[in-house]
Order: sequence, then structure tokens, then C-alpha cells
Amino acid sequence: MKVSKKAQNKLHETARLSYKQSSGNLSLAADRLVARINSNRTLFTALMLPLVRAACYELINHIHRDKRNKIWNYPSASQGGDRVELLAESNLLTFPLPGGKPLNEASGEEVKAAAEFYSKQSVDMAHKARWLFLIAERVQGKRCVGEAVTEGDLRALHKQAEHE
Repeated sequence: MKVSKKAQNKLHETARLSYKQSSGNLSLAADRLVARINSNRTLFTALMLPLVRAACYELINHIHRDKRNKIWNYPSASQGGDRVELLAESNLLTFPLPGGKPLNEASGEEVKAAAEFYSKQSVDMAHKARWLFLIAERVQGKRCVGEAVTEGDLRALHKQAEHE
């Protein structure tokens, strides 16, 4: 079930109104918004449907990641547990690809797409890691980043990290 654009707009309008009437006090604004949402089924549905979907997705994704980790970091019998169960859980043929399909059921094209997905993630994460290391070099000790560098400095470091 999807939330209509009209209901989404009304929800955002109500949130902006709650914020405005609370003079920027987030806690008060949230309390006002909760009261308004709880008294209006359309607003409640507009808020809850996407939240329930996101929560369900995250729960399933957690199970998916846990399964992938058990397979990827296959345990040895010395770590305890039933050897047959450990082998069944750690069969690399059942390694789930990003969409959930087990490796043994995937085509070569699907495996290549999964490899490209992981490659893009690793490039992005490596760039962020290099950037953060460069920032850490500039910000010594316990100083705050905002006191040590400017937005321009961060942009320059971002560009530098991209080309390293």
C-alpha cells in the first residue's frame, strides 16, 4: 500500500507547522506533531506505512547480512558447535548476492553485477577513508574539525583523496 502524494505533502506541511509554532524547540515540535498525527488517521498512515516498510526491510536485511557473514567467515569445528551444522551454514555456494539470490542459482551476468556492486562500494569507502585520514592529519589531538579546517579545506582534501 502506497501513501498518496497529497497525504505526504499534508504530513510535511503539518511537521513544518509544528516546528514553526514551537520556535525551533525540537522536543516541543515533536510532541505537537505526535498529537496531531495521533488525532488524524490520514497523517498517521502517511507516517507509519513507510516506517513499517523500512523497519521490516532492515530486519530482513539484518538476517541477510548475518547469513552472508556466517558463510563468508566460515567457522571451524574448533569454535564449537555441530560440525554438520557449521558446514551447512558456511557453504559458499549459498552465499547471498546483494539482491538475496544464492550464488549457486545466479547467472554469470548476475555474479558480475554483484562484483561491480561490491567494487563500487569498496572504491567509495576507500575514498572516504583516505579523506578522513587526511583530515585526521590536519586536526591534531582532541581539537574539533570545525576549529581546525574550513569547508574549502575539506573540499580540497576530498579532491586530494579522490586522486590518491
